[in-house]
Amino acid sequence: MKLDWDKLREATKGQMPEKRWKHTLGVVETAISLANRFGGNAEKAELAALLHDYSKAWQTDRMERIIRRKACRRSFCILTKSFGMRMSELGRWRRSTE
Repeated sequence: MKLDWDKLREATKGQMPEKRWKHTLGVVETAISLANRFGGNAEKAELAALLHDYSKAWQTDRMERIIRRKACRRSFCILTKSFGMRMSELGRWRRSTE
C-alpha cells in the first residue's frame, strides 16, 4: 500500500498546535537529511519524524481510552513512548484498573 503523504501530513498537523507542527516539520527535514547523509531510508525517516509527536498534545483521558481499547497488554515503555504519557500517569491509570 502506498502512503498518501498529503493526507498523512494533514492528519498529523490536525493533532497538534501550530508550534508543535513547525517543530515536527523541522524534525522531518533533519531526519531526511541524516538518512540521506548516512545511507538510511529517507522515506522511513520522514514517516518516523512526521509521527513522532502525533499524540503529544492529546489529553490524558483520550490516551487512556485508546490504551484500554487497543493496547492494554503492551509494555509500559512502549505505551509511554507511543502515547506520550508520563510513567506516573500510566502507573496511576494501571492501578485504577486493577
